[in-house]
Amino acid sequence: MIPNELSRMAPRVFSDAALEVLERSEYKGHVRELEGIILSAFLWARHQGAVRIEVDHLPEKVKQTLGYHRHGDPEANRIAVARALQLARGNVTEAARLLQVSRTTVMTARRRLLDDGNAEIRRLD
Repeated sequence: MIPNELSRMAPRVFSDAALEVLERSEYKGHVRELEGIILSAFLWARHQGAVRIEVDHLPEKVKQTLGYHRHGDPEANRIAVARALQLARGNVTEAARLLQVSRTTVMTARRRLLDDGNAEIRRLD
């Protein structure tokens, strides 16, 4: 392929969820680390023929900021589920994929968040 064709096949934008994950992550190496993460995501998305960079294209170390631990701290899990639901714009299946848990786990946690009166989650409905 010629370079012009390659540039047309390259992803040109980030999905909202991918941007949100990048914004919520911490970068010990500051700008250089962020540049490396973006380059890696860009190359992976281009390799797959994607038109935009999705959460799946980001390195695992960045996605782990949304960690849900089955027997972990309930408050940390509640925060992780709330963030995942925000990133997924209320889509339970997408939030479960981001957290790498079942839909049932997210739905149960979501129900608890709603029962606790979490306004952020209510707005997503």
